[in-house]
Amino acid sequence: ASRMVGGTDWALVVEQDREEAIRTVDGIRRHIFMVIVFSLCGTLLSAWLLSRHVATPIRKLGQAANALARGEFEKVNIVRSDRGDEVGILSRAFGEMARQLEDRQHTLEEKVIRREVKLKATEEAAARSQQLASLGQLAAGVAHDIRTPLTAPPMFLESIDSAMEIAEEYEEDFRVALRQ
Repeated sequence: ASRMVGGTDWALVVEQDREEAIRTVDGIRRHIFMVIVFSLCGTLLSAWLLSRHVATPIRKLGQAANALARGEFEKVNIVRSDRGDEVGILSRAFGEMARQLEDRQHTLEEKVIRREVKLKATEEAAARSQQLASLGQLAAGVAHDIRTPLTAPPMFLESIDSAMEIAEEYEEDFRVALRQ
């Protein structure tokens, strides 16, 4: 590099070796490369920490919600969080909701079982009533079948009573037979 010295015919010439001049540029390149590498490592570490701290608990909550939708209450209990942030609050609220749903499910199951027992008892009572009704119809039919032939003797005895004279010793027996 050269430059004229003011008011003279002289020039100042400076020489520098090419490698010496580029060495500074190489140092700057190395620094930039290290900054890029450290920035990438920091970004990856931050992403991993964010995933571990936020995304994993939310994914577990999603899996627990799907298990809850299928009625698998034992898989819901895996979601626990002692954290004080929003994820912890959401986890505790979800756990409480799952516990209440499980309690309601058990209550409904107990009610269904009680109603099934009542329904079975009612069905048994209806079957007994039907059997008794059938037995009553059978008894009425038998009584009718027995009574029909037995109406003839009293009618015959009434016609004898008006047609002939009954001896006094048989009169009481005759009246009992007529009443029977």
